[in-house]
Amino acid sequence: MLSSSGIIDFVSEKVYSILKNVIVFQEIVPLAVLRPISGSTAMAIGIEIMQKVGVDSEVGRVVSCIMGASETTIYVIAIYGSKLKNKNIKPAMIIGFIADFICVISCIIALKIGII
Repeated sequence: MLSSSGIIDFVSEKVYSILKNVIVFQEIVPLAVLRPISGSTAMAIGIEIMQKVGVDSEVGRVVSCIMGASETTIYVIAIYGSKLKNKNIKPAMIIGFIADFICVISCIIALKIGII
């Protein structure tokens, strides 16, 4: 639904235009944007990307790294916040989104220096 409505493409283009010097592969932007929100949607996007570019390509390896190293941040914070009855989840969300951003950058760096 998000893909056919064009929202993913619109948001991805805006994010890529801001971060194009940091995120060198435009194909991974939809995955990087949606992974903190929805694991199943991120999995579908990851599979779609790998079908387009191949699993052994640079983009495919970065996608694999992101899928393995990142977390569905909003889901985790919702579960832990409700279990602990913590109403102040804003700091946890900020830290979680920063960690997701660092994960994407680390995966790109790992590819560029030859670790993955």
